[in-house]
Amino acid sequence: MDTKQSKELIERMVAIEEALVQQISSGVQFSKNGRQDSALTRVQLRIIRDLRLMDHPTLSALEALLGTSKSSLSITLSKLEKRGYIRREKDPQDGRIVYWYPTEQGQQEADHLETCLTNRFMEMFQSWDEQTQHHFCQGVSELYLVMQRIEEDRRTKK
Repeated sequence: MDTKQSKELIERMVAIEEALVQQISSGVQFSKNGRQDSALTRVQLRIIRDLRLMDHPTLSALEALLGTSKSSLSITLSKLEKRGYIRREKDPQDGRIVYWYPTEQGQQEADHLETCLTNRFMEMFQSWDEQTQHHFCQGVSELYLVMQRIEEDRRTKK
């Protein structure tokens, strides 16, 4: 694959992601900074979801996962904390380490948004004909297997 083909492939993957996000989000009412019936933006929702899944949710770990700068992430975490969606907790062994966790309010809001987005995806998916559904599922499954192999290769090379 040459550089031009690589760029085209990357552009297609980005376009697919953007189209899916747009289609799924279209049934969920977003205002300029978030949902009209929610105070969370997509980025904030992603942060809360990721915090729920992480074993040791530190700023550095979240930064590595999201590929964003610590400064912008710190600002977003502070906003979420002030609004009661997440809380910070110092490591009892090393007070310099801070862990971030969703609060009950943050969990509920994230659950609500995920339900809305899941329902919207199901509406979209069910509107497709059977062949389109099959091709979509097959393509996602194959892409997932490729990504798993890449991740396994990356781990074994460490």
